[in-house]
Amino acid sequence: MSQPLGYPVEIVHYNNEEGFIFDETALGEILKDPTVAGKEVMVVAAAGAFPVGKSFLLSLLIRMLDAVREGTKTWEDLANGLWTNDDTGPLRGFHWTDGDEMVTGGLYFWSQPCQVELQDGREVAILFVDCQGSPDVKLQLSVESTLFAISAAISSVQIYNLPGRISSTDLNYLKMFSHHGCKTFDAENAEHKPFQKLLFLIRDCPFIEDYGMYGGKAYLDTTLNGNHNPISAFEMADCFLMPRPGLNVDGRNMDEISDIDDSFLESAARLAYLLFSPLNAQRKRIAGQFVTGTELFGYAKDYVRYLISAQPELRSISDVRRAT
Repeated sequence: MSQPLGYPVEIVHYNNEEGFIFDETALGEILKDPTVAGKEVMVVAAAGAFPVGKSFLLSLLIRMLDAVREGTKTWEDLANGLWTNDDTGPLRGFHWTDGDEMVTGGLYFWSQPCQVELQDGREVAILFVDCQGSPDVKLQLSVESTLFAISAAISSVQIYNLPGRISSTDLNYLKMFSHHGCKTFDAENAEHKPFQKLLFLIRDCPFIEDYGMYGGKAYLDTTLNGNHNPISAFEMADCFLMPRPGLNVDGRNMDEISDIDDSFLESAARLAYLLFSPLNAQRKRIAGQFVTGTELFGYAKDYVRYLISAQPELRSISDVRRAT
């Protein structure tokens, strides 16, 4: 199988000296490209603590969509988890690492959209967004809050990638991140929730017999225990449980696909089907209306400008509770 088309493009950058830097031109080149501009779009963003495999997962999903595009796999194959280690070569895509060094330094788009034809024959452009996880405790809450808020505001599916389980701290962070993002929505749009779909993605989970969306729904219901406040800013929320990717996966860009356990590949294939198939693709809506790439650019640049100017001052979990 050929390597995926495209490369990561940094849209929002953060560093200690300059704070947040927004590259509006780079965002416009992606959203106003002829393959995206006039089409409705689906935007999938992944966020979560560093390092929990967001970039690795997005790269694998891009590879699976490319396989459908090339005709080497079908949607039915993905639905049945038919993805085995006959796929060889290194996994390329977003950059990642498995140690203490943070590779993702802000918010990145994948330059090349994937195209999916809906059941009515229209094409939707699928875009991927990768968010940083900061290892700097003094900056982690405020920086991650802003990046999560941006990705939730511009995405149609926000993946919240977590290792092992959903903790009460994770839910508190989610409340605060969502609260910050809600600042972009005014009272005249009060009939619509600010964000579309939230997907808790639990990797390395211990629920050996319950991987996937079915086991995830039961787990999410149990975890929330009737308290839907942490997810109240989203129109809908799901949970997908995944196994470990394998002991041979060391987190470097040169990981071979054949190093990934079949159980993880099968689970990822089912996830790709549930996210991207013509029956399931979640197109981006703003104020209840589907938007094109060009229209999203107009909204997104305002979202980003506002959210980086309204960055919260947060240093501890106590600050999170007070903020919400």
